Amino acid sequence: MIALDEAGMPLLAVSTGGSFDLPRWQSCAHPEHEPPGLLYIPAGQGYRHVCPGCGAARVLTSPSSTL
Repeated sequence: MIALDEAGMPLLAVSTGGSFDLPRWQSCAHPEHEPPGLLYIPAGQGYRHVCPGCGAARVLTSPSSTL
C-alpha cells in the first residue's frame, strides 16, 4: 500500500518509478460519477452532486455566486 498525502496523492520519491494504486476518487468508473452537464444553477444557489458509486461529493455554484 502506498502512503497518500492530505490531497490523496501518492507520496513517491522523485527518483522512483513504477505503478501505484490510484486514490478511490480517481478510479471510480460509475456512469454517474461526474455531475450532470448543462445544469442551470440560479444565482445565489448551489448544487451538491454525490457519486452513487464511490460517494465522492462535488459542490457546483453559478458563475456569479461566491461562497
